[in-house]
Amino acid sequence: MRYRRFGRTGWKVSEIGYGMWGMGSWSGSNDDESLKALQHAVDLGCNFFDTAYAYGNGRSEGLLGRLVKANPSKKLYTATKVPPKNSQWPALPENTLDESYPPDHIEEFLHKSLKNAGLESFDLLQLHTWNDHWADDDSWSNKLADLKRQGLISAFGISISLEGSRSAIRLRYGTDPAWSPERTQMRSAADPLTLEHCPKAIVPGCSMHGT
Repeated sequence: MRYRRFGRTGWKVSEIGYGMWGMGSWSGSNDDESLKALQHAVDLGCNFFDTAYAYGNGRSEGLLGRLVKANPSKKLYTATKVPPKNSQWPALPENTLDESYPPDHIEEFLHKSLKNAGLESFDLLQLHTWNDHWADDDSWSNKLADLKRQGLISAFGISISLEGSRSAIRLRYGTDPAWSPERTQMRSAADPLTLEHCPKAIVPGCSMHGT
C-alpha cells in the first residue's frame, strides 16, 4: 500500500480508502462478511474508512467502530457524515442551510454517530450534501470548528458532487480574500473523480495547490 498526506492535516493515509456505503445490512449485506472484508483491507494496509449516519441509520458506523476496536495497535482514520435535516439528497438549489444543517442538528447527529460507533471522536466529519450558496454563511463552519475545539472531531469538511467542485476549491484554499484563515483549514471530501468527468476548474485548481 502507498500512502500520501491528507490535505493540511498531516495524516498519512492510504491511497486506497474504504467507502462503507453498502454496509450495515440495510442494503442486504451481511455484517460478518462486511467485517471480514474490512479487516482484510486493514491487513493489506488500508487505513482510511468513510461511512455516514445515513448508511443504515448508523449501522455502518457501528461496523467501523468495531473495526477500530479490533485493531488497537493500528491508526485507522475514521470519517463520517451528518445527514441533512430535511432528508433531501442531493440538496436542491432552493434548500436553505437552516433547513438542511442548522448548528444544533450538526451537533446532535455527531453525538448520535459517536454513540453508534462507540468512539470518543472521529477524525473527519462532513456535511453529506452541499449547496454552493451556503459557503457564505458562517453558522455551519462555526459549529464544526466548535466541535473540533471540543475534541470530538479532528477535521471537518463537505461531501460534494462534481457540480460542487468550484466551491470545494474555494473552501479548501481560500481563494476568496474574504475568507478567514480558520476557514481555509477546512477539508473537502468528494466521491472518486475521473479526469474526463471533472469540471474544467477542478484539475488546474487542485494542481495549482499541489493536490
